[in-house]
Amino acid sequence: MTFLTGIDIGGTSVKIGFISEEGNIIHKWNIPTNKHKGVETIIPNVWDSIQDNMLKQGLNKSDMTGMGVGAPGFIDVDSGMIYEAVNIGWKNYHLTQELSELSGLPVYLANDANIAALGENWKGAGNNARDVIAITLGTGVGAASYLMG
Repeated sequence: MTFLTGIDIGGTSVKIGFISEEGNIIHKWNIPTNKHKGVETIIPNVWDSIQDNMLKQGLNKSDMTGMGVGAPGFIDVDSGMIYEAVNIGWKNYHLTQELSELSGLPVYLANDANIAALGENWKGAGNNARDVIAITLGTGVGAASYLMG
């Protein structure tokens, strides 16, 4: 069974899930965002947790086709660079490069509110509507629109 890993990095916790390519949740959990250990430890902690949970769920890394990451802040989707995420403490941080080097897998990064709007439209209340607006509330506040018109 092939699957994807979705990661939502927040200021307080990181939510992680394994999903089928059809968007069905296989397993989900969260871990604390351990900023006090240094912001450079967040992604290695995420990858360690993913490996532990693959083992617990009987999933193989060879079946994971890639990872999608939603993170706060100003992000260049093409390069995978987070220019600044104030609530995490990242500045000019190349998240996709680090996670891809750790995992050996392709990694896609976008702003967390934008990913929330996209996911909500695909599998949630948006119900594949032409236009969707989302507001996210967590450690910070985010907003996004998914407009097809």
